[in-house]
Amino acid sequence: MYERKRNGKTSAVFSTGRWTRPFFSGIIKADISELSARFVTFYNVYSWMCICKAVEKLLFDDGKAVNMINELFKKLSEFEQVEAIALGGSRSGENYDEKSDYDVYVYITAPIEEESRRALLADYCKYMEIGNHYWEYEDNCVLNNGIDIDILYRDLDEFCGGVASVAEKHEAHNGYTTCMWHNLLTCKIICDKRGRLQSAKDRFSVPYPDELRNNIIRRNTNLLYNAMPAYSLQLKKANGRNDRVSVVHRTAAFLESYFDVIFALNRLTHPGEKRLVGLCAQNCKLLPERFEENLNRLFDDMLTHSDRLTDDLNDIISELKSVLTREGF
Repeated sequence: MYERKRNGKTSAVFSTGRWTRPFFSGIIKADISELSARFVTFYNVYSWMCICKAVEKLLFDDGKAVNMINELFKKLSEFEQVEAIALGGSRSGENYDEKSDYDVYVYITAPIEEESRRALLADYCKYMEIGNHYWEYEDNCVLNNGIDIDILYRDLDEFCGGVASVAEKHEAHNGYTTCMWHNLLTCKIICDKRGRLQSAKDRFSVPYPDELRNNIIRRNTNLLYNAMPAYSLQLKKANGRNDRVSVVHRTAAFLESYFDVIFALNRLTHPGEKRLVGLCAQNCKLLPERFEENLNRLFDDMLTHSDRLTDDLNDIISELKSVLTREGF
């Protein structure tokens, strides 16, 4: 580029050898102010075109993914042993994005042969682990679009029996007491051949029982700080002997009971193990004072300032006791 003065005005000329480069349909030979305006216009148009292309690709890819997963659900439902299919996790609601994985619950009346499942899933998945049984019986796969999918196979009567032990018989666990109840209430039904899964949802769509609330809080506060084997006491001992593995292990157990108490106090079913601090802040009206601050300090000090661990635990327990006392516990 070089500048040229003509009639007292400064102009810019872009040139390669003998030829000037075209700008859209004209020759770039303009006043500097006009050239700047043209460049801004070009940049804005180009940026908008890029955004449109990205959105178009996102919608196209998402549409293909929806079609693929719906086709997979349809094929699964064609097994005679399948009586219902449900979608859980973030995909069952509105808080998901295109990278969210799929949690699929297949309720069966009898086992489906592994080879039959493998043959079906091979059309939709680029990686498969068939028949894992570390927690529930499931197939853990990666779809062709790179999204993880976990397909869990359940007996509906057995599953409902477990939910009934909590929602109707009011049995408390060591943390995560109402997770399966929450899973049933919040799942999105994809297929329900005889309406039994919807009947189960209707059966357990009941107000949070006071007896269950009391049992969860009693059992888990004992585990937190009241009983001889309370997690807080175990943590302090582990920290005193500088046993970091035990500190991490007991902290995890402490938090399982801690969040079980908080959700029960608020008469909310437990949503599982992910994003618990944010979900509590969003949904729980009854929270200990300095809830997030105290937890963050515990996490920061757990391995780097172990001398503060006892004080951190005492603060968390003290604030929990205060909110429980205000609620009559």
